[in-house]
Amino acid sequence: MRYSHLLGYGTPLKRRFMSFSSHQAFLSGPPQPLVVVRPQPDVDAFELYCRLAPAERPSFLLESANGTDTTARYSFFGRDPYLTLTSRAQEYQIETGGQIRRYQGSGIQALQQALAESTITKPEGLPPFYGGAVRVSASRCRHCGRLGSRPRI
Repeated sequence: MRYSHLLGYGTPLKRRFMSFSSHQAFLSGPPQPLVVVRPQPDVDAFELYCRLAPAERPSFLLESANGTDTTARYSFFGRDPYLTLTSRAQEYQIETGGQIRRYQGSGIQALQQALAESTITKPEGLPPFYGGAVRVSASRCRHCGRLGSRPRI
């Protein structure tokens, strides 16, 4: 049986699955993943993702269809990140809460710091991936190492 896990951080999704008091406790407590588990035996994960994540908003789909029997049973969807870090050369910007701040320096060091400040203890019973930083693109990491020349279009 496959499961779809909807990971939400600060999205309207949680309001559908929580009482008002648990919603308030969730928002005022320490950071933690919000996980909704729904058995989906005959549903295509990509189709569900397309319904959940409009093209004009940041989102991700992590699909484990080609793994082993113990790992190839999860599909992870997410959208509307609480923080976006973008870097180019020695400049980076952080967007959070609708505000954009620009900085001089290493985007990789800023990413390392953001990850260190956002650690969450893994709750019992969750799959190997239960939330965290997603959507790092190697094509955007030229300052990490030698990747060769850029493709010509």
